[in-house]
Amino acid sequence: MNAAAGIVDSPLDFYSRACLQWAIMEQHACKGEHSGHLCVLVSAGEIQKVKTLAKAPGFICFNCGRVADCDVNLCNPMPIDE
Repeated sequence: MNAAAGIVDSPLDFYSRACLQWAIMEQHACKGEHSGHLCVLVSAGEIQKVKTLAKAPGFICFNCGRVADCDVNLCNPMPIDE
């Protein structure tokens, strides 16, 4: 429920949003070798590696919003400064 607007989400609304999110994720699929990406490292509990790879971030992942020093560590990178 969105208390501020007085709107209650129905299951159909939730389902529609989930379908839309899935379609967006398919459009922004992983580019490159996925095994070294931050999302995989976080899932594997490799937090120290993630800290090392994100000390001076120059790129952000368009899929998940994680940041990294190099674009090769993200699924769908874009430069932060642009």
